[in-house]
Amino acid sequence: MSNRDPSRLVVRNEFAVVSIKVVGPPGRTRLRIEDLRTRQTIDLDAIELESLAWLTHRDLSKFLDPSATRWTNQTPEMED
Repeated sequence: MSNRDPSRLVVRNEFAVVSIKVVGPPGRTRLRIEDLRTRQTIDLDAIELESLAWLTHRDLSKFLDPSATRWTNQTPEMED
């Protein structure tokens, strides 16, 4: 029997594996991104996603350094 969730999309390459899923009630939907190795998640709303669409790959490059967040002893800041 498969435990696959048809509403979840898994994206992977040689460096990462994440799942993407739409969550929340109508009018308050978010895109949930989950790192499947660490179970770290983030829910992004429409304005946050729109802002990402305007970024260039160069803008995103500073977030691709794992030593900036993933290889530290600090935990991510919790949001309400």
